Amino acid sequence: MISDDKANQVADELLAQVRSQRPQEPVLLFYRSPQLMALEPALRAEVLRHAQRLLRTDPKVILALLLYWGAVIACLLAWDGAHAATLAIAALAPVLLVRSLLVRGTARRLAAELLSRG
Repeated sequence: MISDDKANQVADELLAQVRSQRPQEPVLLFYRSPQLMALEPALRAEVLRHAQRLLRTDPKVILALLLYWGAVIACLLAWDGAHAATLAIAALAPVLLVRSLLVRGTARRLAAELLSRG
């Protein structure tokens, strides 16, 4: 039978081997924060993916998007057709910016929770 110390050592070696083989995705400069950068590289990408998944299913975010796009569509219908394409393209920029800010904030919160657990 194998001792607990030997089992822990083998498990640590296997875990280190798996971590070294896993491709490490770089974190975009916009998403970098002290909390996120304190995590190991493989975990950083997973935290960002998890933050994006959380925001995709958050009812408040979905409702805000529906209200925003409803207002944009109302403006498009109220204005003449000459400015419709410009408004539609310009309306996309705030969505992308707010989404990035929400992902960054959620990722920072998740990373801080992981760090506090130890």
